[in-house]
Amino acid sequence: MLRKLFTNKRMYAVIVMIATLSLAFSVYASTGFKQVKVSVDSEPVIYAYASQDTVQDLLVEFEMNPVEEVLLSSSSNDSSNENYVNEIKNSKKITVIDAKEQYEIYSTLSTVGELIDTGILTLDVNHDYMNVTAQDELFDGMKIYITRVTYETVTEESEIPFETKKVYTTNIEKDTTRVKTPGVNGISENTVRVTFENGIEKKRETIKNVVIKKPVAEVIEVGIDPTAKPKNYKRVISASATAYCACSRCCGWSTGITASGMRAVYGCVAVDPRVIPLGTKLYIETPDGSFVYGHSIAADTGGAIKGNRVDLFFPTHSQALQFGRRNVNVYILG
Repeated sequence: MLRKLFTNKRMYAVIVMIATLSLAFSVYASTGFKQVKVSVDSEPVIYAYASQDTVQDLLVEFEMNPVEEVLLSSSSNDSSNENYVNEIKNSKKITVIDAKEQYEIYSTLSTVGELIDTGILTLDVNHDYMNVTAQDELFDGMKIYITRVTYETVTEESEIPFETKKVYTTNIEKDTTRVKTPGVNGISENTVRVTFENGIEKKRETIKNVVIKKPVAEVIEVGIDPTAKPKNYKRVISASATAYCACSRCCGWSTGITASGMRAVYGCVAVDPRVIPLGTKLYIETPDGSFVYGHSIAADTGGAIKGNRVDLFFPTHSQALQFGRRNVNVYILG
């Protein structure tokens, strides 16, 4: 079966032309001529003899440009070597919107799948998609939308925002703030897969991420009242508290530097690291609230400080003596 597809839309005018021209054709019975039968929807329209090699050549000579699909068949048992045009069927007009391109096709095929199988429509079945399925039947006036899906892999750099941390301290005035450590954004290199539909970006997916530069957190100090009891804490330890200063009577020979490396100031507390790790933020007061040592930090150790016992630093020896020994509640802040 040989199939020819034409694109002129004047089918009905052609049929009338065929009927009219049939009266004007000269019929020759020479042996080199072929008998041609033309019909529309199985109804005969014209019989003629012509020497053209193909049906298309015959129609061109008759100045006809039909939009039908012309089917040509031959019989091997026909001793006269007659070729017959079995049928010129009325084609279905299909409008194809292929991405940004629109065109029309005419076909007598039955389904969308046949258009694909014959190569009239081409698409990548793994990525492209249509508004119809291969099983859908074709009909006159049908519109087929083909969405072309393409991909692109790009490498981009992006900033990693720094975090902001607040640190509460008694070293600055209450309710004031200062930046202890400026924040610095980090940088990451991202490999991104970009999906396009008909050339328009639809989706971005990060398939690989590499941190080139880590961000530095911004640390902001917030001044608080040294005596203000914290609202949030992890736990409370009941402990026996003594007092000390940096003098030789309290510490023997002293450099004024604690075991953590901090200089000894008010708020430095000697602890047993097995109970309270060095660096832990604390709040200390007596159970009845009659004495408030306030916000402090576990910064020092001592040979006599074992278990639930703490030693509070005071600037002077007289203040240390005045405190003496008391029971206190130690609030573990973190």
